[in-house]
Amino acid sequence: MRRPAELRAGGKAFVERLDDRYGDRPGVSLARDVLALDKATAGGELAAALAYRLFLWFLPFVLVLVAGLGAYAEIHNESPKDVAARLGLAGLVVQSVVAAAKSDARWYALAIGIPVLLYVTRNLLRTVVAIHRLVWELPRRRSDIAPGRVLVFLLFMIAFIVVGPASSSAKDWTDWWWVVVVPGIVLARGGLWLALSYRLPNRATRWTDLLPGAAIVGVGIAVVNLFTIYAVAAIAASREDSYGALGTAAAVLFSLWLTSRVIVLSAVANTALWRRSRGSRPSA
Repeated sequence: MRRPAELRAGGKAFVERLDDRYGDRPGVSLARDVLALDKATAGGELAAALAYRLFLWFLPFVLVLVAGLGAYAEIHNESPKDVAARLGLAGLVVQSVVAAAKSDARWYALAIGIPVLLYVTRNLLRTVVAIHRLVWELPRRRSDIAPGRVLVFLLFMIAFIVVGPASSSAKDWTDWWWVVVVPGIVLARGGLWLALSYRLPNRATRWTDLLPGAAIVGVGIAVVNLFTIYAVAAIAASREDSYGALGTAAAVLFSLWLTSRVIVLSAVANTALWRRSRGSRPSA
């Protein structure tokens, strides 16, 4: 059995051979620059920090969502199931909405959940801003997490999440709904991220400089969602008897880490391309 040091040496030699043969090609050179910058900025660690913030954000968000839909169903005399289904929600979320519609505690949940949601949204925005500031090598500014920006970021998060479930209603009018829905979700989320990234710390002089990162987020999040649905969720369900809630939490965290990795990579790719356009390249 080969030792780890030998495996690392063999892998390094293989990469060097590939670099000697294909290193002068633009695509390979760009990929090398992106990987070098990602390594220099500790992209994996930044993604882990962002995944932790996302996990904390989703807890009050789901609380407010469930309680809010339950209250909405009661006020408008609608079936909680119909309200949830109209948004493309299913499973445990629908059951929670039905329970919230029957419970008097939903108003207390909203009273507690909304302030907590605003607080964790501010913390999440601070983390996203810090990641972009580190990648773009920009100084800290207090205005980046002003109250107005926090509210805009909260609206962005809600829109980014709702795009997927809301678009799934297309399956009711055609069997080929996914042909329209999947590209539509990719374009919608890419456009949302482009609008947000333009407001985040960056050195870009034109909005088109941020298009590569928006494309990475649009396509990357779609791939992560598919991987989560057909692989991560299936594995978690098959191991539910063995690991229970711990296995579910691990699956959620892993999915959030993959999502965070895509977000960090988008900032790194934008920065690497911007540097290359000005003749500057990251050190290996």
